[in-house]
Amino acid sequence: MENTAGQGECIGHRFEHLREIMDLCPKLPLGVCFDTAHAFTAGYDIREEDGLQALIQKMNRTVGLKNVRAIHFNDSRAAYNSRVDRHWHIGEGHIGMDGLRRVAQHPKLRHAAFILETPYDDPRADLKNLQTLRSFVNGD
Repeated sequence: MENTAGQGECIGHRFEHLREIMDLCPKLPLGVCFDTAHAFTAGYDIREEDGLQALIQKMNRTVGLKNVRAIHFNDSRAAYNSRVDRHWHIGEGHIGMDGLRRVAQHPKLRHAAFILETPYDDPRADLKNLQTLRSFVNGD
């Protein structure tokens, strides 16, 4: 299950929603995909360290960090808490390089698969996004 931006009547923009679904399906081994842009536009301000820490704690209390198996890693073209789903290139949106670097380097997220989910508008942009994510993970 993936967290949503919360557009319209979508559920899942709060990690409590995902926990409720997990509780209703106890026999299914459900995991969570944490989408950075969705979280940001749903009201989790991950631009700063304290905001990311609050989100990590929230995910741990609700869905459990061990259940966060993947991360859709993208910046946000939409503003904070706008509840609009618009992915953008790494470091070019409202989350920014520093916020995304902290996510990529957070020790409690290292077990998850990082998947780029940025717009496809130019193959060179894909390469740049990948190189940027790798530089974050490698500590460059």
